[in-house]
Amino acid sequence: VLYHVLEGTLKLLHPFMPFVTEEIYQRLPGERSAIMISSWPKEIKREDREAEEGMSLLIAIIQEARMIRSEMRISPKKKIELLIRPSHRNKLTILKHHKYYISNLVGVGSILIDRGLSRPPESASSLVDGVEIFIPLKGMVDIEKERKRLISLTNELTKKLALTRERISRPEFKTKAPPEVVERKRQEEKELRMRLQRLEKRIEEVS
Repeated sequence: VLYHVLEGTLKLLHPFMPFVTEEIYQRLPGERSAIMISSWPKEIKREDREAEEGMSLLIAIIQEARMIRSEMRISPKKKIELLIRPSHRNKLTILKHHKYYISNLVGVGSILIDRGLSRPPESASSLVDGVEIFIPLKGMVDIEKERKRLISLTNELTKKLALTRERISRPEFKTKAPPEVVERKRQEEKELRMRLQRLEKRIEEVS
């Protein structure tokens, strides 16, 4: 049942999360073609919201851990240590059951999932739907070098955000620019704010 739910959920999520879903799909047992050309899941009357929520949580954690790797420029060749602290027992069970997929898709050498974990020193962290993840950075990156790089990048994005906000606030821009251009700039401003928030968190973690 779990296998069937996982396969169907991956197909449904593929248009929105193409890369992660394709990687998980190709690691399922048996020979298979690309998920893009696979048959669409058939409608079933019985719903299993618990299984669907579990798969969504799994994908979100994989994406977040990979995002941290990217932000901290951890070499893809390096196997990281990953610590996961779920807030609820049911999430602990789900994550332990699927830790094989997490390890393979994140590039993990050592994974520990426990509700009693403490955050290690010099580690990057994130919170995903009540689940905290920690990636120790010692030995993975040059922490001082990364701190300087993150500060420099933050300064660049801060200037870019200020320019974007200044343009959006101009009365002539709001009245003369096509609606799709205005919306695109607003979306750009939102994405810049989110990136800056993440970078500021990473700087705090390595300071």
